[in-house]
Amino acid sequence: MTSTEKHRYVLPGENDGQSSAVYHHHGRMSKSILRIYEPKQNDLVLGIVLVRTPDVFVVDINSYESAFLSVESFDSGCLPKRQDMNRLSVVCARVINCDKWSQTELSCQTNSNPSGKKSNLGLVREGHLFRCSLNLCEKLSHSSLLYNLNQLDKTFHYRLARNGFLWYRIESINSMIAIQTILQKYEHENDINQLIESYKKLVKELEQMNSN
Repeated sequence: MTSTEKHRYVLPGENDGQSSAVYHHHGRMSKSILRIYEPKQNDLVLGIVLVRTPDVFVVDINSYESAFLSVESFDSGCLPKRQDMNRLSVVCARVINCDKWSQTELSCQTNSNPSGKKSNLGLVREGHLFRCSLNLCEKLSHSSLLYNLNQLDKTFHYRLARNGFLWYRIESINSMIAIQTILQKYEHENDINQLIESYKKLVKELEQMNSN
């Protein structure tokens, strides 16, 4: 067993033979890096639907326990149909209740945002979901790395959450592989210019391999 396999963990739905519009990926496990999210009021989170009942969604938010999202916690007319949002679907929501006496509650309603700004809450229909450390999420939120990657490739779109999930979409498979590699490097490296150059070099190498 290699060191990568030894520390590998599986997201809900990964390698279970079922299809999903959003593909789930993970970074490398490190015992020294915080990965379990502690819910906080008003945090924007990404989650994976584990169960859908007539009344609620049970959602994995990378915490000690799952959260719940009521079907009534969507704006009027915005509740996705069962065939669109079911097990393994990815949802963007806001934490509206996280007291220690009850299960964490999420909402996809526009008025759940205290700033009043539109947050594109609800079902995430396509793209890739990358699970990383909370430290990396915090680091990315205060750096220009994702912005610079977007400037290099305008098809790169992303949504960073507080709970160790990063959603992104990009057209090129080579770019997707390169972005995952750069994100893993950024966990321990700080030179953004060097990482951008590494990204360009890796994409070029992958393109050359495909052409051979």
